[in-house]
Amino acid sequence: MKHKNWPYEGILFWDFYDPEILNTLKDVSAATVVASALVEVTSFANKNLYLDYAKHVLKTLMSNEHILSATIKTTFILNIVRTIDQKKMGWMYQLFMQTFNYLELLLRLKK
Repeated sequence: MKHKNWPYEGILFWDFYDPEILNTLKDVSAATVVASALVEVTSFANKNLYLDYAKHVLKTLMSNEHILSATIKTTFILNIVRTIDQKKMGWMYQLFMQTFNYLELLLRLKK
């Protein structure tokens, strides 16, 4: 979380070492995985820093930029448009995984 290419809002870059780092895509799914894992780590490491960071990422994910509009009829929650190159990766799998990891993050925080 102190890497020079780690974005403040917690939505990780698709490639940390891309020479065009500020123009590279971001990966909502990776952000949900990291935040969820950090909540799990706090259950046995008692590191409030990790829990605070996970909550910070969740707050970012709950913004209008990342939550799909209620007018869109879908079973998914998070917007993927700004996060992946749909030509390089299966977008349905990505949507499924980021939704799963987002819900897992919410459940872990609820405990």
